[in-house]
Amino acid sequence: MALNVIALSGSLRKASTNTGLLRAAAAHTATMETPVKFTIIDIGDLPLYNQDIDVQDAPLPAVAAFRKEIEAADAFIIACPEHN
Repeated sequence: MALNVIALSGSLRKASTNTGLLRAAAAHTATMETPVKFTIIDIGDLPLYNQDIDVQDAPLPAVAAFRKEIEAADAFIIACPEHN
């Protein structure tokens, strides 16, 4: 069974250095002995966090999908955004 790795880049830019590093990490997993499913999550559809609307039984669809991916992950990588 493959290791399920979820990665998140804090930058939405196409040419983001951190997203590029995540792509390089994903490419590197092809050379690993253990099979790895490496997914870079797009956070562009996620709203800013607001506890007033964070309702567990009725989250926004983008939030529900994000949580589902995180819960299914064996590992989670966050690449912090860079500044222009």
